[in-house]
Amino acid sequence: ELVELHENVILQRLDSPAPLVINTEKLLVDISRQRASTDQPVQMLSDKAELNATGMVLDNREGHLELLANVRGMYADRQVQQ
Repeated sequence: ELVELHENVILQRLDSPAPLVINTEKLLVDISRQRASTDQPVQMLSDKAELNATGMVLDNREGHLELLANVRGMYADRQVQQ
């Protein structure tokens, strides 16, 4: 079964110690195969990184995410100072 989502699509990984948020404008989801893809701009945010790209393929079963083009990112190792 395919589901197409439009306008301000937000994916969130909440079952991990490191939350991840993915924003895009269009996402095609194959529910039975647990795959999602887009050819639109993608922004990924975590507590340590921000990545921007054009296009993405996510395979939830395999735990694999591929950013397809124009990938740019910033990583900051934020350690708590005491």
